Amino acid sequence: MAISRAQLVKELEPGLNALFGLEYKNYANEHAEIFDTENSDRAFEEEVMLSGFSNAQVKPEGSSINYDSAQETFTARYTHETLALVTQNKLKQQMFLTERLTVHTLVEMV
Repeated sequence: MAISRAQLVKELEPGLNALFGLEYKNYANEHAEIFDTENSDRAFEEEVMLSGFSNAQVKPEGSSINYDSAQETFTARYTHETLALVTQNKLKQQMFLTERLTVHTLVEMV
């Protein structure tokens, strides 16, 4: 969806004191203190929880060993997503740079 002047009416009127929300880039990456960042080249990652292991039993001398069994009980799947947001000005700048590079390349070829 393109951004039009009709969506930014207050920015075009005289008397605007400030725009709210532009200060977020001034804050440090506080999330890095709380969350771990991991890289992946897969579409998703899974973590599986095992259960079934009970407390270890004391084995009396001469008796057989008691075996326990484990099974998968819960699977957490993390699906990776790519988020992107491009403003119309950035898009125009990119198109201008692309056109400029193309013209420059054509001039060099001649």
